[in-house]
Amino acid sequence: MRRGSLTRESLTLIKSRLKKELQGLIRSYKSIELNNDSFVVAWVRRMTLYKRPHFVARLIEEGEFNDVVFILGGKSHPMDKDGLIYMKKFRELHRKYKNVVYIHDYDVIKAKTILKGIDVLLFTPFPPGWEASGTSFMKAAINGVPSIASRDGAAVELITDGVNGWLFGSDIRELIDFANDPRGKEIDEREYTEFKAKFSQVYDYITRIRSVST
Repeated sequence: MRRGSLTRESLTLIKSRLKKELQGLIRSYKSIELNNDSFVVAWVRRMTLYKRPHFVARLIEEGEFNDVVFILGGKSHPMDKDGLIYMKKFRELHRKYKNVVYIHDYDVIKAKTILKGIDVLLFTPFPPGWEASGTSFMKAAINGVPSIASRDGAAVELITDGVNGWLFGSDIRELIDFANDPRGKEIDEREYTEFKAKFSQVYDYITRIRSVST
């Protein structure tokens, strides 16, 4: 593409092509139809508890966004008990909800297709310091895909809320053992509420923009 030739119209055409490629991948797992108006989000990464897979699982099960297509992906370390539990949980969500697909064998090749074709990435690790940096939101960003991210890892340095993505949660500077410290559950609950509110805000924004463009 020539320099300066990228416009809103050409970006729309590119995104439409990438979403068709994503459709091809999804069809190998589940019959879900995507179109240019489909709002597609993904939670895809290594499955472990500090990355908070329960945030997206809870968002799905509360049932307020049944028109959103959720792509879940990730594998656990074979000795990570919590990670294995959430692999099973994601599979249950895949079976139960028509708008959910679980990519159980998520890998680099599939990541390339997913992170180009989705509308928003969900990046939800517990703050601070559990995620040394985080790269999934970076990979999404270089493909023009913004993230809804917690304030952990490099997200606090690279994402400006409301400009190139959205941030939620507190700017905590103390490392907390979230699994054993009573404060962990309190922070988790508060941040889930903020995460859901931010997701709702982004959903309303994208839905409004697409209704105007059509």
